[in-house]
Amino acid sequence: MKHSIHLSGILSIYLFLITIVTAQSSKIDSSYFPLKIGNQWSYSEPHSIHKASQEIIDTASINGHFCYLMNVNSVDRFNFKFSFKEWFRISNDTIFAKREPGAFRDSIEYPVYNFKANVGDTLHASSFWFGSEIILISKEDTVSTLSGTYTHCYHFKHKKGLLNGGLIDSWLAPVIGTIKLIVSDYPSVMTFELDSSSLITSINNETKTNFDVSAYLLFESYPNPFNPQTTLTYQINSNGNVLLEIFDVLGRKVDQLVNKRKESGRYNVIWNGEKMPSGLYFAILRSNNNFLTRKLILQK
Repeated sequence: MKHSIHLSGILSIYLFLITIVTAQSSKIDSSYFPLKIGNQWSYSEPHSIHKASQEIIDTASINGHFCYLMNVNSVDRFNFKFSFKEWFRISNDTIFAKREPGAFRDSIEYPVYNFKANVGDTLHASSFWFGSEIILISKEDTVSTLSGTYTHCYHFKHKKGLLNGGLIDSWLAPVIGTIKLIVSDYPSVMTFELDSSSLITSINNETKTNFDVSAYLLFESYPNPFNPQTTLTYQINSNGNVLLEIFDVLGRKVDQLVNKRKESGRYNVIWNGEKMPSGLYFAILRSNNNFLTRKLILQK
């Protein structure tokens, strides 16, 4: 009995430490708006030759805040090139932006995305590109693009000033970032879809990975909190044995959802906590000598 309690206590501490590490690595900088030098996104308009791209090219401390510089480019069918640079930083799941000094209006910082907002909430900004108001339309859009189909996407609507260009709608997917944009370029409106991305994340020790073809991910479950069931989505980058288990806060395994060999790809699995008491649980995914964990909150 003592030996069993000792092992349970060790596993409980182990899970607690994993939770801390995961919380650090799953902050918004590795989720819906991944900011690291070298990250690149390429976009195309499906029915035209319009192209656009984004790349994180620099970092700096601005007014005591650590910021990332993004370079944005687009080319239309007349080979007209549009380019600007914008500084971004993250605070409490809110993305703040600041234009390069002298670009368009001013370099005042303003919020552009809030990933803890409720549907219908509005951010007030003063931006040529992001608009004067950014409204959260949905947290659960499924969006098909040139690079694939993404779930649990945030959809924001951007209110433009009179005759302003820039975003009208934008969609952001977990881990990948911006996957689709509707852009106003008076008098035309263009829809850009992600066709490829090259991202650096903390998951693979700052190793560059093409996420449209390779990833090892355990997404946030939905819904969470939940009652009585939630959907877990995971993605593996190569064939191998997959073990997905549920533990309680005492480190006791309460369920096993997957224990079999899987081909590379993305999978959904439902955990039904109908027979379990309310509380905090942990989903742990292990595959190819790697593991990831997510916190689950069952509320009855």
